Amino acid sequence: VNKRTKKWIPVTFGASSLPSFKENVYRGIRYIQKEITPAQFFTNESDMGTGLDPTNKQE
Repeated sequence: VNKRTKKWIPVTFGASSLPSFKENVYRGIRYIQKEITPAQFFTNESDMGTGLDPTNKQE
């Protein structure tokens, strides 16, 4: 939850492993702070800007 804007997103449904939960919370925070787009939500941070980044426009 972003205290200033009161925005929130679900990070898991049902049973989830702790590492998966932590990663989704981290991604959710980055999304709410507009550091990533919805298309990048499941992109690993190390893959940002590479061919695995769905927003990377390689020619």
